[in-house]
This record gives sequence, structure tokens and C-alpha cells, in this order.
Amino acid sequence: MARRLFAFDLRGRRIPSYNDLVAEAAEAAGLDRRLADSLDAGYDELTPWPDAVPVLTRIAAAGLPLGIVTNCSRRLGHVAASRIGVEFACVVTAKEAGFYKPDPRTYRLALEQLGVSPDRCLFVAGSAYDLFAPRRWVCRLIGTTGSGCRRRKTCRVPGA
Repeated sequence: MARRLFAFDLRGRRIPSYNDLVAEAAEAAGLDRRLADSLDAGYDELTPWPDAVPVLTRIAAAGLPLGIVTNCSRRLGHVAASRIGVEFACVVTAKEAGFYKPDPRTYRLALEQLGVSPDRCLFVAGSAYDLFAPRRWVCRLIGTTGSGCRRRKTCRVPGA
């Protein structure tokens, strides 16, 4: 029998697993909740967005440490990171942080693990949704992988 591990936030509330959230979302959309298990099983077959690999490869080649902040499980976060083909200094999951994105505390944990301040951080968003997370930062947006905004620009994060 498989063991289930649970995480709790600072107030002692159970943090639902990524798989639970995906199952609930599938069910809410009228789909079979077992699709979450199918997604989990096929995660190592995911292909990175076409511009993710060259952008992150260039950053890594410049000697800058890379980090990932993800809402998926620790295992899936590391599987996804391995699909990029560059080394990440940290992979921070919601389970480890105790909060799901867009809570900025998940990003703060990554900054701590990377040893950088927000003003020294280049932020590469995977979606427009990711731009809402670091509410108190001003970041340099050097590229995106899925949000449709592809020009180099400095952006003030909404709510900052």
C-alpha cells in the first residue's frame, strides 16, 4: 500500500497535493478525476515550450544560477526541470514553500535558496498568470515561454 505524505502550512492547515488539485479541477470541468493520475504518469514525456530551452540555456551559459518555482509536486518539479537540459540551482515546489503560486512566499523561498535579492533577479515567466506572483518586486522580464509577451522589457509586476 502506497503511503501518502501531507504538508501543512504555518497555521496547521493541510496543503492539498498537486495531484488532488488537478483531480478537483478535472472534476469541476466535467472530466474524470483520474485524469490527474494519467498526467502524473506521463509527466516525463512532456516537451518544454520551444523557446524555453534556448532562453534558459543562454542564461545558464552566462553563469547565472537558475531556479524554478512550481505548483506541482517535488517529484514532478524535478522531472520537468530535467526536461530542459540545464542545471537548476533550486527547484521550489508549493509543498516545500507551504504556499501555492501566486503567493509571493514561494518566490521568496527561491530567492533565499539562490542567495539573490529581487532586484538582482531575472524573471522568466511561463504564463501571464506568473506575472501576478511577485507583487512587491520590480523585475527585468527577459523573455517568456508561454505568455505571448516576447519582447525584452522591464516590467513592474501588477500590484507592486
